Amino acid sequence: MRSSDKEILLSILQHNRECVPVGDIRVKTKCILCGDSKKDQNKKRLYIKCDPLDVSEPVMYICFNCGESGLLTVDMLAEIFGGELNSEEVALLKRINKNAMRDSGNQKVNKYKNNREISVEIPPPRKTEDTIRKIRYMNNRIGYTVPLEDYGKLKLIFNVSEFLYVNKLIPLKKYQDFIRDYDKDYIGWLSVKNEYIILRDITNHHEKRYIKFNIFGMESNAHSFYTIQNQINTITQDPIRIVTAEGPFDIMSIVYNIYGGIIPNCIFMSTNHGAFYNPLLYYMNKGIVGSNVYIDIYQDSDSIMDYQLLRNQMKIYTKNFSLYGNAIGKDFGVPKNEFEIERRM
Repeated sequence: MRSSDKEILLSILQHNRECVPVGDIRVKTKCILCGDSKKDQNKKRLYIKCDPLDVSEPVMYICFNCGESGLLTVDMLAEIFGGELNSEEVALLKRINKNAMRDSGNQKVNKYKNNREISVEIPPPRKTEDTIRKIRYMNNRIGYTVPLEDYGKLKLIFNVSEFLYVNKLIPLKKYQDFIRDYDKDYIGWLSVKNEYIILRDITNHHEKRYIKFNIFGMESNAHSFYTIQNQINTITQDPIRIVTAEGPFDIMSIVYNIYGGIIPNCIFMSTNHGAFYNPLLYYMNKGIVGSNVYIDIYQDSDSIMDYQLLRNQMKIYTKNFSLYGNAIGKDFGVPKNEFEIERRM
């Protein structure tokens, strides 16, 4: 009997020197997104699932260190294997993932891999007590009064219920009991392709400080990072900067306290958990590469990322890579007088 595509790929994974079999349908390997651990190079906490008995599921991954999960791509598998894939491996992975794709919901969004920005309407902030409290917290948090005209570019969500209502959306069942809390105590930002709302508790009284609110039931969180809307000329020879930090407040503070606002040809983004590889690769694959591209990362003091590994991964796209830290505090999500920029790489 002929082996299925998944059986063949599973065997390739199980016999690759970078992978360790775990049970019958999984392997584990070093996470190419966060680097797993600087202290122990033998750590392998990225798990790949390839179940030959489930043709409806693509090849999935999850890292139990940085929390990234989603669809395993050809680029990721090549990175894991330490180089380029052969034509059979590329064809196998593409065929498996393509056959597993299914559209779902009114928006016709592929729950495993969405290649486009989903059109949604962001309701303007209303002058309610909760919204005023959130705006006050936001401005105090970064020590800067954010201009009202920037709210749309910042993709700010002050009321989840209103956002769902104007877009005719129903929340997933797991969120329904908590919507009232989100409306009262959380401020939100829409992710890069409008698939998630990154929610932040402004009271610090709730069990979960950050929540990734999955709007459409996506199975992958690879594009759950946040990017401020901005003008980027991909064919210019002028410098293009990719400025990134961990949290939304970090990147907002960097925008207003360091750059003086949302300036052109700058990609301002936050990754939420410090795994920068996928967000950077997202823009590299859009053609933002070359000697005029500059990557500037502002790290948290407790970051788990292996930045030397990341720098090496980015060398084929650009050699302009800088790492900065706050010499007097934990991160950059604070007023200007509470951080001092220190170059670390």
